[in-house]
Amino acid sequence: MTTRTRSRHPAGPASALLLCALLLSACGGPAPSAPAPTPTTPVAQTPTPPSAQPSVLTPLGLLRVTFSHIGADDASATSTALSPLTGQALSDTAAGLQLVPVSSGSFVIGTRGAGGLRYLYATFKVRNATSAGAAYGTARTNPTLVAVSTPSSVNGTALSAMLKYDGSAVNPALAPQMLPTHAMTFDRASDAPRVLSGGEDLQLYADGETAALGLPSGVTRVLPYGFVIRNPSTPGSRTLPASPGAAQYDGVVTLAMKVPLQASAADDPFNVSLTLEAVDDSVTRVSESVEEQGAGSSAAARAALLGPSTQVATLCGTTLSGPNAVFLGSVTTAGAAGLDRQAHLGGNLALQTVGAGPYSVVGNTTRSVPAASGVLSNYAAYPAAPGGAVATLSAASAPGSTPGSNSTLNSDGSFTFTPKVGDGTGSTETLGYRVSDNAGCTSPALSANVPVSGRVWYVDNTVAGGDGRSDSPFQGLSSVSGVSSAGDTVYVAHGSGATSSAGFTLKASQRLIGGGVPLTLGAATLRPADPAGAPTLSGAGLTLAQDNELAGLTVNATGGAGIFGTSFGTLTTSAVSVTAAGGPALDLTSGTLAASFSKLSSSNSPTHGVNLTNTPGSLSVTGDGSTAGSGGTISGALQNGVNVTSTGAAPSVALNWMNISGNKNYGVLYTVPSASSSSTAVSVSNSVLSDNTNLHVLLDLGGSGAANFTLTGNTLSNPTTGTSGALQVNAKQPVSATVQGRVTNNTITLNSGSFGTGIATYVTGAGHATVQLSGNTIKSFGTFGIDLATQVSSGSLDATVSNNVIALPSALALEGMRLNAGDGTAGESSTLCVNLIANSSVGNEGVPGNGLVGYQIRQRPGTLYKLQGYSGGSTDATAIANFIRNTDITNPKSGARVRTVSNVSGGTCATPTF
Repeated sequence: MTTRTRSRHPAGPASALLLCALLLSACGGPAPSAPAPTPTTPVAQTPTPPSAQPSVLTPLGLLRVTFSHIGADDASATSTALSPLTGQALSDTAAGLQLVPVSSGSFVIGTRGAGGLRYLYATFKVRNATSAGAAYGTARTNPTLVAVSTPSSVNGTALSAMLKYDGSAVNPALAPQMLPTHAMTFDRASDAPRVLSGGEDLQLYADGETAALGLPSGVTRVLPYGFVIRNPSTPGSRTLPASPGAAQYDGVVTLAMKVPLQASAADDPFNVSLTLEAVDDSVTRVSESVEEQGAGSSAAARAALLGPSTQVATLCGTTLSGPNAVFLGSVTTAGAAGLDRQAHLGGNLALQTVGAGPYSVVGNTTRSVPAASGVLSNYAAYPAAPGGAVATLSAASAPGSTPGSNSTLNSDGSFTFTPKVGDGTGSTETLGYRVSDNAGCTSPALSANVPVSGRVWYVDNTVAGGDGRSDSPFQGLSSVSGVSSAGDTVYVAHGSGATSSAGFTLKASQRLIGGGVPLTLGAATLRPADPAGAPTLSGAGLTLAQDNELAGLTVNATGGAGIFGTSFGTLTTSAVSVTAAGGPALDLTSGTLAASFSKLSSSNSPTHGVNLTNTPGSLSVTGDGSTAGSGGTISGALQNGVNVTSTGAAPSVALNWMNISGNKNYGVLYTVPSASSSSTAVSVSNSVLSDNTNLHVLLDLGGSGAANFTLTGNTLSNPTTGTSGALQVNAKQPVSATVQGRVTNNTITLNSGSFGTGIATYVTGAGHATVQLSGNTIKSFGTFGIDLATQVSSGSLDATVSNNVIALPSALALEGMRLNAGDGTAGESSTLCVNLIANSSVGNEGVPGNGLVGYQIRQRPGTLYKLQGYSGGSTDATAIANFIRNTDITNPKSGARVRTVSNVSGGTCATPTF
């Protein structure tokens, strides 16, 4: 049985609806229009990545809307502002929005007490002003009246003051059964209710959206539904302009509910109040009510009027899908937070946050997403009835995934996703899925956005026929060249055996990463280090572009450079081993280094074993930390073993656990040019340097920046052939520049038949050098064991020489130590300060009465000579000789040869500070 009651206007049902329409039009509201045409198929949403964004709600103040005399001829609706502290009505509080009633109406359908319903609505004009009438100076964006519970609400709803016709209270159990909806009208043709066109103002939210509003004063819960205000004069916008005139009501809103008919009309609600919080909403959204679901839904059309990015909130039972459709599943209309849900619209699952995720992936790389963050993670499960069992959620694949991508979706919401081949930064793919509460609610096809960031090309020589993705790698590097782009990462797994490098040339900003290290991109680790270790790239070496990174690789190059680059930007390396046969391990010109190598080896290079030209920055070779040669062997180069030269800034270089032997000229030649103004450092430690034809290490240090050097724990030898010395430092820097160095615990064995010197430091500029020579053993030498001198300069040298052992050389060798201030150049004014502590030094230039001579002391005119601890005469050669011999506590027979002195004094010598 269907019955109808009159609206508050004194006319029959049809004429009442017409009168309502006329009144709405006269008061600035939209007249109800004819029903929208029924589409033959559901309207699909246009994909618009990225993911929909959640609403951000800004509270304006509490309102109470009261429906009075429901179903009677004099039915009406009014709006009142509420105190946020007491919930009591106010007459002059500046809060909320200014609402003026326009019309209200209702009709009934069905059988009383057996599922029959009363649909009622109330329409208000809305002014962008406080409830007291003070105009706001800012425009309102998507203004909405959101339902809230307060301490006076009934059973966790937004309803209060529920009274019967006789003034007694309505049964509180009825409150949760009174549900919000769009405004409805009775369709005579179908003898059924349908949505009233122009009254579709019900607005639905995810739980998290209204929860984020917090609890405004006087509110116990913000419920996830409300009624959105329209601007009839601008159908494509809901904005209420700022500073409206006194009679300027730009907005219209219709509040609507459906109320179960009680068995007796006397028990029906006659007066009901609904408490609402007025808010601004950051997101433009329309909501599809339960009543309009199906082929007749106009939600998508309403959204299209408001713009292409307008969201459509949907509930269980919808047929709408697409990226703009936000499937909420259900919304709570009564109950406290959590599982205490006394009433709801929709099914037994509810979206928690709009736009959660998205699930970003790396190009060509499979991502595995666990259930805890999978497609079900943003849905909460609820019981079908209060106190019942909580629904069990499940997920399933659905159309909507990007063609060419690969995905596997599990019922618990976990999934794997591999983007289509070649997609990289700027691409957004999609994963199609459905969610279900397994109790009658299954969503339409949903899609999660999967933005792609970065791109990796994968290589594994054990896999054939791949496309370069992580689950289908290329077999060789040659396949990468034609498809990769600047900025890509190329990953080479260990595989089995060597992977041909085939002269692989990198592109700008590319990374070449091997399995010897974890594969990372940004903060994400895509793969751990391969348990099998670093892959081997064999054949022609690697050619750099600009700003490349290499890591976790072994490069075995034949017939050329292991790594070659010119104008290469910045090279970053770690855990890279390079072996080159017939060429330099590195041949790099004009770029910046941020490079660490585990090993650098070169044999029989026609030039240098390692060549760095105009390469500021830093380079280190680490070795294994325990074995000389584990850092690589540089041998047979027709020029220098390690050659570092610059016309500007020079790099800091650290060579550890290396073997640099049998090279034609220098073992290590490191030059800082006079044009350099940057600080530099060079160190050679725990290495073997042998049989290099000239010096093992020559440091030619110019420039105006600070320079530090360290040689420690090395074995340097040319025991029977060659003319090589071990270490020579030329400090050529200008005034105010400083060279500091430590030479400690080295063992030196030179051809005593040559002119080689063990350790030499010469200041030839106007700057300052400070050195510490400690714990070195010089077993044999050709000219001097240690030679410290200022030459052709106005600079200074401070030397602390302690606990060194210089053995008896052959008959051709001279003094164990030569300590000279100046070289006789006219006008020189250099300073030499020497602190001798517990050395054992001998030499062949015997002086009668002094025996073997360990020291030669010589001072040129114009220079200053300091011996730390000396207190004798400034020209007393005998006192000076005795002072020096007394410092040589381990070999008292050794003497000192004082050739010429003119101004020797005591003093304190500086020591290195780095």
